Amino acid sequence: MAFITQLDRSTPAELSREYDALMAIPEQGRGDDKLLELSLLLSQPGFPLRNDATALQMLQAREQQKNHEDSGLIPLIHWLRSALQERVRLAGSAAECSAQLRDEKKRADTCSDKLQAIRKMEDSLIEHNRH
Repeated sequence: MAFITQLDRSTPAELSREYDALMAIPEQGRGDDKLLELSLLLSQPGFPLRNDATALQMLQAREQQKNHEDSGLIPLIHWLRSALQERVRLAGSAAECSAQLRDEKKRADTCSDKLQAIRKMEDSLIEHNRH
């Protein structure tokens, strides 16, 4: 919890330095505590390199390893994995909705253009009939 508090109070530059320090630890040498710290950092709002999907992949890869540490951090790691899965799912849903909105906007613009063209033709026919 102290690490989370530290992250909340850190500037983006401090978060980047913390990331560099955690990444300097070889992957095989990262215990559950450092994995959890790195995942928390990668999912931290305001972190320039924020990437929930990467943090989730790291946690899922650790769960599949047989040499998993028997630490009290396991429940917290599982909770963070679940939270990240939900965030990634929601981000995907938001991206999908955004794409649908763009498609609908294009259709509306196309309909508007066609309506304008019909109005111009109508005006042209009215003008033509007057003469």
